Amino acid sequence: MKTKFTFTLLIICNIMLHAQSVFFNSNHLNTNNHQYLQNKEQVMDYRLINFIIEDYELGDWVSSDSVIYSYDDDLPYGHGNFDFIQFQNYSSEPLFYICEYFQYSAEWVPAVKYYNNFNSDDLRFAQNIDSWDGTDYAGDGRIEYTYNIDNSISTIITLDYSGGDYDSLYKQKYNYSADQLVNITSQYYTTEWENDAIEVYSYNSDGLVETTTYQYWTGSTWADTYRLISNYDEDGNLIEEINQDYAPGWETEGRYVYNYNASGFLNEVKTQLYDGLDYLDYQKFAFVEFENGMPATNTISYWDGFVWNLSLKATMEYEAYDDGTVAIDNPLFNKNFNVYPNPASDVMSIEFTSNSGSIVSLIITNNAGEIVNRQTFKAVQGNNQITKSISELPAGMYHLSLIQNGVKETHSFIIQ
Repeated sequence: MKTKFTFTLLIICNIMLHAQSVFFNSNHLNTNNHQYLQNKEQVMDYRLINFIIEDYELGDWVSSDSVIYSYDDDLPYGHGNFDFIQFQNYSSEPLFYICEYFQYSAEWVPAVKYYNNFNSDDLRFAQNIDSWDGTDYAGDGRIEYTYNIDNSISTIITLDYSGGDYDSLYKQKYNYSADQLVNITSQYYTTEWENDAIEVYSYNSDGLVETTTYQYWTGSTWADTYRLISNYDEDGNLIEEINQDYAPGWETEGRYVYNYNASGFLNEVKTQLYDGLDYLDYQKFAFVEFENGMPATNTISYWDGFVWNLSLKATMEYEAYDDGTVAIDNPLFNKNFNVYPNPASDVMSIEFTSNSGSIVSLIITNNAGEIVNRQTFKAVQGNNQITKSISELPAGMYHLSLIQNGVKETHSFIIQ
């Protein structure tokens, strides 16, 4: 049994490698399951704070979804390792405090909110999922995490929320040998835990994952269903994953091809189908990066046999956080940033200049540091002016932060 929030969690909070969640005809080529595939890491001074998803329709980009990540600066949320391959996995998603997911029709509407809970060792032990019921967020589910003594992940348990109680749905158990992940067993719960599937890992002489074999439970034994064969370059970067179904006998269905830029960072994932003779293009997932190497946009295109057709685009925004200093030099953001009137009462005007026409976040916090209002939108290149209603906020001191391309500028203002 699976519920809507389980899929929402996998798809939305891990959208960075959305291209890898597209299935081949076998319905198996989905490396969202690829929990511990190792790859080159980029150590950064930034953390992801939001991204906007747009669909390509009749020649225009149309807003579809958006995700906002919130962090608590007094706690170690937002780690500094950004792994393009692993980002879609539970173990490597940004350790946000709150993740809010919105959908767009005529306006942005709340959909799902995720809360991470951390223990005294700064390890996430639970993630609560609330869904928007039209007027407020209501409990929907929960994911619980346990760890081994060395802090490696031990179990991930998915629970459904119904009738005021959390009910177990699904469990993944991580099994190791000599510090290497050997397999991940999955079980579903009815009146007791029952076997469902297993992922079995083998490694090459460099300690990198060579094959990942997926098996299902027949009722008496594990049976092969499909596998991924991983190939690497001389630097240990993943360059190819071949997908094979068990028919019986292993038959190649397709592959992923990973391409890197001159700096060694992943900038394209290409999905190809195998027709028995050749690999044929099917889908392409391309990164356009900032100068610092972080992905600015990720675009998905489909091959129709003649040309690549645009399909979906994610536009990312980051903030610096490692030393508590968020104002960094970035030529994409002109610091012509003004807020007036000050003091204000019902409405306030915000002016700024954008040199890039990128995604902008406006965040209002009270004097206690609590976020009381947040808005994300796409700026126009040049001068921007926004009129914002503040009539629902009580009188007092507030701080408005404008974030664009990793640069954060803040003005304080008073509501009277």
